[in-house]
Amino acid sequence: MRERTIRTLAVLTLAAAPALAQPDLQVQAMSFAQGPQIGTCNTLRIVARNAGDEAGNQITKALVKVFPAANAFTLVFQKAVFFSAVQAGASQHRDIAGVELPGGGPYTVQVVLDVDGQLAESDEGNNSSHISVTPRGSCGGGECDLTARFTWPNYDTLPASYPARFSIHFANAGGATCPARTVQLERHSGSRVTGPGSQVASAALAALEPNQERSLSLTDSSHAASGEFTYAVTYQGGHSDADDSNHSPAKTVTFEAAER
Repeated sequence: MRERTIRTLAVLTLAAAPALAQPDLQVQAMSFAQGPQIGTCNTLRIVARNAGDEAGNQITKALVKVFPAANAFTLVFQKAVFFSAVQAGASQHRDIAGVELPGGGPYTVQVVLDVDGQLAESDEGNNSSHISVTPRGSCGGGECDLTARFTWPNYDTLPASYPARFSIHFANAGGATCPARTVQLERHSGSRVTGPGSQVASAALAALEPNQERSLSLTDSSHAASGEFTYAVTYQGGHSDADDSNHSPAKTVTFEAAER
């Protein structure tokens, strides 16, 4: 009898204490009311759910952030929104208007619930969620985002006896008009762009509306008879642009004399 009592006490002692009831906020869904567009007309809907077994009894702040998918440290948009107490098992939604998406992309849209840590939750690791979007079309606002790329020649060795013709394709991936500018073609010795080069040609590029495209052809008639050279696209004067990394392409070619 004494042995049975000791065993019963041991079992009672080792039994786990009941878990405390806690809220557990999580991002249930996030989506744009319409397809994401370049500019500030975007409305993002956030649905927050309390997956815990107790109501979140405080008003909590959520944060919406937009940044390029390739660079989380370059913030292009941020806005706070507040959720009232969410009952256990229930959901609430908030619509955030004016979410800005510049041209180009893709962009990461991130939502963080209870960003100030007001609630003691059963799981603090599921308060954040994100989606990746590439805006299409324009709703106004934003900035010019001029992009450029070489489309010709499509090979790397050119005959030295002929002028070298280069075709460059331009597009405005931004939400505002890109002003007219002068495009310059520079030639650099070797396989890289190093320091100022020799300007060999220039042409006027007309203004580009959002999503508009245009091509220019520039020719180098005074290149060397042989050797490796890199051609770079530059612009006369300064212009405001949403992304300075995508409108100055470079192309390396080698000139070879014809065999006799």
